[in-house]
Amino acid sequence: MFIPKSGPVRSVLLVATNVVPQNDQHMIMPTQLDYLAAQLRGRGIHVECLDLSLIGTPFPLPRQEQAQDTFQHLFAQRAMVLSRTVAEGEFDLVGLSFRNLDPSLIQEPCAEQPIREYYLSDLLELSAAVRQANEDVFLVLGGPAYSLFPETLLRRARADYGIVGAGEAALAGLVESINQDRPPLDRIISRSFDFSSAVFSRGNIDLPAYHKLGVTASLQTKRGCAHQCNYCNYPALEGRHYQLRPATVVVDEMEALMRTGFEDFYFLDAVFNSPLEQAKSILREIIRRQLDVRLEGMLSPHQLDEEFLDLAEGAGFFKPLTSLGRRRLADAPPEPSLWRTLGYRPFSDGSAFVGNKYYSAQTMKDFSVRKKSKRNLILGIDAGDDQMLQGLGKSFDQAAISRAAQLIRARGIPLTFDLLLGGPGTTLEGVKNTLNLALEAGADTVNVALGIRVYPRTGLAAMTQGSLWHMEQDLLPVTAFQSPVPFWEIVELLEDFEDLVTLDYNFR
Repeated sequence: MFIPKSGPVRSVLLVATNVVPQNDQHMIMPTQLDYLAAQLRGRGIHVECLDLSLIGTPFPLPRQEQAQDTFQHLFAQRAMVLSRTVAEGEFDLVGLSFRNLDPSLIQEPCAEQPIREYYLSDLLELSAAVRQANEDVFLVLGGPAYSLFPETLLRRARADYGIVGAGEAALAGLVESINQDRPPLDRIISRSFDFSSAVFSRGNIDLPAYHKLGVTASLQTKRGCAHQCNYCNYPALEGRHYQLRPATVVVDEMEALMRTGFEDFYFLDAVFNSPLEQAKSILREIIRRQLDVRLEGMLSPHQLDEEFLDLAEGAGFFKPLTSLGRRRLADAPPEPSLWRTLGYRPFSDGSAFVGNKYYSAQTMKDFSVRKKSKRNLILGIDAGDDQMLQGLGKSFDQAAISRAAQLIRARGIPLTFDLLLGGPGTTLEGVKNTLNLALEAGADTVNVALGIRVYPRTGLAAMTQGSLWHMEQDLLPVTAFQSPVPFWEIVELLEDFEDLVTLDYNFR
């Protein structure tokens, strides 16, 4: 039987537990933690933030055979910082935000059982570090990864409470209940939050540090997703109904981030151009204010039209990320004409040695796009074959992809397709149709991810095995959907398109 502790809670420590190396191309700022801290401070709660991804000396993303040792070193270093912060601070409640369950490292993608590395045990070690530093503190778990496996992670981490979904109202309500001597008996807490009317004061995390590292600023224009993609966990995390923020509020937040020096922005929405009218209103507001920004976000061919592309181009969606180029100019590799003389050794993840210096995948990517007149538009289509699209639960068909691609290429905008292969309905013929569609559409590149994770409360979980819909413990460690076609057969086919395809062996 759970016996709740007594309060009061005067001071809260919020911890972003991301452990991506600082030079990794996947490093993003913990925007949701920034939002959460802003809401708590707005209610008069004393909050401090500890961002573990900023702890430690920057170093290159390791080669895969070194990845395990590197991540173990990172966790040990950051667990020590967390323990010391809790021990030396006067915190009554520590909130650990878990964003990811694994770094998606696969050493042998074509093997029958690919080798995976998981964050799970390390996340439990962080929870243990808090307990060892101060056994009396309230330990609260939250974040996307926790919200997918709340009962299992709460039990295994020996935490007091867990927040499922949006944390802004739930954590504030928990603090208030404890301070009123009414601590909840239900340890897993979910509470709705009106994101559509929220105004956030940014800067509760170390924004200048991210700007210095060249990380793109991120913000969210809405929560929720009405699409039915059967592998996606956005509806489970944010709901199926949209909570849309007004364009003026979104762009006010963008301007506040610009005052820190940011010029490049990524929209965290599941799909930026859905619903279409809200996306257009935001782009119009950016144009009206004449902001010199560069924009990124996940786009769908569904409902993509001429007016959206006009507005997107005018607002900065296809401008090269020149600010990244300027910040990293000193770290950029020499001109390609010198590579043979200096010595050039590329790696499968996109990074490379030029001469005796290592350049991360992101640096090589920035260098390659810096002089382009326009940046690629990335369409998240997942597949280009109607049977495969239907198997993934997509809301568009092959014809819609072709129409969208025609509109994009007519403007001279470089086009990239993002594919997700190995899901329900995957066939070799379907993969071939997808790649041929990319060629016919004039796509410049195709990013291919092999394999799909199975998460609780998704259509794929119900389709895979009925019990997985309810029994989250069956999916830890994270389970991969069994591809109808062996990976090695797909890879062999992709090799025929090697000039077009960028292969990514990560499970999504």
